[in-house]
Amino acid sequence: MFKTQILGGDANLKTIVYFVLALPLVLMFGGAGFAKIINAGDMATMISAEFNLPVNFITFIGVIELLGGLGVLWFRTRAIAALGLVVPMIGAFSLIMASGGYGMTTHVIVIGVLCLIVAWGSRRPLVEFSNRGL
Repeated sequence: MFKTQILGGDANLKTIVYFVLALPLVLMFGGAGFAKIINAGDMATMISAEFNLPVNFITFIGVIELLGGLGVLWFRTRAIAALGLVVPMIGAFSLIMASGGYGMTTHVIVIGVLCLIVAWGSRRPLVEFSNRGL
C-alpha cells in the first residue's frame, strides 16, 4: 500500500483520506461550537428564540460541538468523536423538521453522513485493543 511521511511518521493513504474528510468537520463543528460558547452575534440567544430552547442548552450544545470538532483532529479519538457528532446532527434534523424548515435539512443530512463516513473509516479493529492489555 502507498505510504508517505506526515510530520515525521508513517501514514497510509487511507489515513490521509480520512484526515482530509475530517478537516471540514473540525472547521464546521469547531467554529459553530466556539461561536455558541462565546455567544458571537447573540447566536445562542437567536437559536434559543427560534427553537424555544434555553440559552444554557444552546451553550451546552456548543461545548459538545467544540469538543467533538477537536476530537476529530486526533486519530485515536476521531472515530468516537465523529460518531458522537452524529447525535447533535440528529437533534438539529428533528428540530428543523418540527419547525417546518424542510429546505435546511439537506446540509444537516450531508454533514451527518460525512460524520458517519469518517467514523467508519477511522475505526480501529477490536483486536488492536485486546493486544494492548487494556
